[in-house]
Order: sequence, then C-alpha cells, then structure tokens
Amino acid sequence: VFSLKQNQTYNAKMIPVRLRDHIFYTLFAPYQHPKVAMALILENGGGDGVVAGPTARAILDHIFVPQQASSAAADVPQ
Repeated sequence: VFSLKQNQTYNAKMIPVRLRDHIFYTLFAPYQHPKVAMALILENGGGDGVVAGPTARAILDHIFVPQQASSAAADVPQ
C-alpha cells in the first residue's frame, strides 16, 4: 500500500512504476448484440485510459478484425 503524506501532491511521473495505480477495465462488444465480455487488469498501468484503452482495442481488433484482414491479405498479389 502506498500513501501520500499530508499536503503532498500525486505525480505519477515521480512515483516508481511498482507503486503506480493498477487498471481494471470491464467491457463487452459489440454494443447492440454482445458476443465478447472482457475483464482487463493491467498491473501498474496508471489510473487513466492511456494504456488500457489501446490495449483493450488491440484485443478486440484481434477478435473481430481477422476475417477482414485475412481476406484482404488474400487479395494482395504475390
């Protein structure tokens, strides 16, 4: 557990990585008819969505985009 002293301001850049906030995201996709539910935990990932958002997007792209990517790859001349 890490705590700040009285009147001390939190600055993530000045705190060692091992003491930074963890991220816990839950999501489902697609919005209208969900087929995937995901819980994403990033240890020491910080408290904002700068890391978690792109990470979740990359995972969802891997799940939902391969059909389009594989058909596009088949259209590329060798």
